[in-house]
Amino acid sequence: MGDFSERWKAGRAPRAVAICWALVVVSGCGDDGGESHFEQRLGDQPTTRHVGSDPTVGPALGVADLDGDGILDLLVGGGVTPMEVWLGRGDLTFEKAPSALGLEGLVASAVGVGDLDADGSPELVTASPEGIRLFRRRDGSYVDESAAAGLEGLAIVQPSHVLLADLDRDGLSDIHVSSYGGVNRVLRARGDGAFEDRAAEWGMDHERFTWSATFADLDDDGDPDLYLTTDTFETDPGALPEGRPGEGMGDLFFRNEGWADGMPAYTEVASEVGLDTQRSSMAALATDLNGDGRLDLLITDFGRNHAVVAEGDRWVHQGAELGLDDFVRDDISMCPEATVDFGSDRCLLVSWGAYHEDLDADGSDELLIVNGGFASDDERVRQPPSLFEREDGRFSSVPSALPVMEARASALADLDGDGDADLVVTERAEPPRVFENLAPESEWARLVSVDPRGSGATVRFLRDGEPVAVRALGAAGRHQTHLPPVSRHLFETGLEAEIRWPTGARETVAMSAGEVEVAPAPAVEVSSRVAATGGEPIAIMVTAPASASVEVLADGESLPLTPDEAERWRAELTSPESPNRLTLQVRVDGAPIAPRPRLIFE
Repeated sequence: MGDFSERWKAGRAPRAVAICWALVVVSGCGDDGGESHFEQRLGDQPTTRHVGSDPTVGPALGVADLDGDGILDLLVGGGVTPMEVWLGRGDLTFEKAPSALGLEGLVASAVGVGDLDADGSPELVTASPEGIRLFRRRDGSYVDESAAAGLEGLAIVQPSHVLLADLDRDGLSDIHVSSYGGVNRVLRARGDGAFEDRAAEWGMDHERFTWSATFADLDDDGDPDLYLTTDTFETDPGALPEGRPGEGMGDLFFRNEGWADGMPAYTEVASEVGLDTQRSSMAALATDLNGDGRLDLLITDFGRNHAVVAEGDRWVHQGAELGLDDFVRDDISMCPEATVDFGSDRCLLVSWGAYHEDLDADGSDELLIVNGGFASDDERVRQPPSLFEREDGRFSSVPSALPVMEARASALADLDGDGDADLVVTERAEPPRVFENLAPESEWARLVSVDPRGSGATVRFLRDGEPVAVRALGAAGRHQTHLPPVSRHLFETGLEAEIRWPTGARETVAMSAGEVEVAPAPAVEVSSRVAATGGEPIAIMVTAPASASVEVLADGESLPLTPDEAERWRAELTSPESPNRLTLQVRVDGAPIAPRPRLIFE
């Protein structure tokens, strides 16, 4: 189990107490008992009370290194009040960003930060009902380059989540913006710094009340898929009514079918595979819940959360079997009428973000779910977070010792650089809360993956060649939240970690004590994606085994190849005399691999 405190000062608590969280101005740990393991340095944290556009919406939250000093910073703000940027000092305290950073006065209900153009410098994407904007960091300041990126005038209804992920597997991050009440935006990176909306072309122009998007290889075929959680305005008190959500309602599962006619082929299959019965889905966590070596889904909901396990081509609800059906509380005072189970005096929890990580460095992952109700603007509906530990294949609910909160966005990230996951939670119309994890030093092995372009990779942890766990690396969806592109997984030494990158490459590393860092190596690199016409040379590098059969095609025409160095191949082409665009395709031993770069000649 994990231990946190606010400022999360987390230490190790007895197993019966689970995590203990407490403000320094509060004695003890609340109703759960136990000793205090957390503190908050008031005055060194964001203190503005941000509000959203309605009672269900809270402040947006972004966690990223915005100023390039290697320390994570915070972006906090609602859809009404301007966002604030707080720069981390590395000790769980923060200072207000100077105006020179160029981010004052932003209003956004969702944000994303990532290296969209693969130049090593982060870009910031903000979304609000007024539009989608893109900021690039130039000489230490962020500059609004929305017009040059083709985003000017691109409106969206109540944006709730920004996902930065390589949806078309060309090596560049694309932008997916979820809309709560409209059509989502699917913005494909052209390769010249601009984006084009491909929602209709890719069959993703459904109108839904979408809360978030998750990009992971859910069907275990090597291609990452896209899962959207949507609101149906129904609660799930534990016994779903007959049938499914009405027409035009329900979650969406876009299965990645590869490529067809020069573009990615996604097919919406939620009803076909049993993923269309959730009621008010907030977020989808892709993780291995039952330890069978396949990614499952934990879908947070209004009432019963949904532990959906992959069985062949179908998905089966197994919350009760896995011990994850703890979604009610008997204390009616913490819930308004809207969150009371009909016909009883039980209070339904409203769950938002979920995390499956080893919070206390004991070698076993815990499942943390952040909850918070909603009511009118002048009423507070605070609920306790849920914490589960797993033993003998089944989860059991344990006290979290975290305070009750009217939580909305949340993020687990290493804010103080000590190797464990700290927690940030935003509350509706309240300042954010920052908790430090003070788990003890561990002899376990820690796998750290860095994937700034959201490739949707998967890692399997193996013992003697057999999987003991599988996790998704990055690109997870939690409403109104952006997490840094770093995943940390703590497991026993002696295991092997097999990372399956969507490029087709597989990497196996030994899990030894300390940190083992991995990052995707591009299988295809291009010296320039945008080039002048008139014979400018373009170099194409392919990483593949020396014994492999490698072929590079430019719009179907094969290019000559020469070995460059060990496991590296080189091809060249020259730019045409007139403006043109072409797509590169690489085959290794006859199989196409990603990325598939597109070249623009101007």
